[in-house]
Amino acid sequence: MQRHASSSCRHDSWQAWQRQLPSFKMIKVNSSCHMTLLTGLEIFDMIAEFCVSLYEQKWIEAKRSVRTVLT
Repeated sequence: MQRHASSSCRHDSWQAWQRQLPSFKMIKVNSSCHMTLLTGLEIFDMIAEFCVSLYEQKWIEAKRSVRTVLT
């Protein structure tokens, strides 16, 4: 029988990740599991939109002539 980590253990683990990735942004999507994140069009669009907004300015500054599938 597999034992699940306690709530406080998961909380401590998440705090450790937050210290390592202070600029991490989590978005909630309606997906049954991580394997289906990019197969649903609505979920893919949400993730793609977030990525574009995150990197758009850097792309513009670095490669003004480059066009991507997402823009």
